[in-house]
Amino acid sequence: MHGPASSLGGSYKTPTWPDLPRIEVLDTIVLGLGPLRRKLWRGLRDAALARWTQAGLTFKVLERLARDYPPFDVLIEDETERLSRPMVQPFLRLAKMSALYGGTIEAVATWLPGTDPASLVGIKMGLKFWTVDAFRRKFLLTHEVGHALGLNHRPQNEINRSVMNGKVGAYLTPDAHDLDSLRTYYA
Repeated sequence: MHGPASSLGGSYKTPTWPDLPRIEVLDTIVLGLGPLRRKLWRGLRDAALARWTQAGLTFKVLERLARDYPPFDVLIEDETERLSRPMVQPFLRLAKMSALYGGTIEAVATWLPGTDPASLVGIKMGLKFWTVDAFRRKFLLTHEVGHALGLNHRPQNEINRSVMNGKVGAYLTPDAHDLDSLRTYYA
């Protein structure tokens, strides 16, 4: 098993979603985009979520305006506080994060026990996100959703053919180990 609680690939807890196997996704990105990018984003989002349904999960997406929810505030110095504020119970939230956060980090995902059940996928939606190749955009979203569901990075090697492989952009789908881990977490 592997999860967010251990760099060794172990896990002691994952988000306790109230309506399993359904997880509600709060998308506060899509309505802030123009018509073309909105269509592209919905396709990326829906495909990324679909890659995780093999674990027996289903997703219900709610599209809402970001202004109605706590922002991903880069001015908060405490990392735990900065990541927990934009989490909204009981959702897996897709949120826009500032280009000021994390230097070259394009996306981040986490869950914190104090916000349980809730998790966050923060995406930098600047020009860089839209100018990288389509495979990288698909990889980023699928990979970060995996973290938000409770998975950690997997070892960087060619044997590990998972989107959770620490080698960025190598694979686009979860492997049997990822799916079995989620089935165990959410059984």
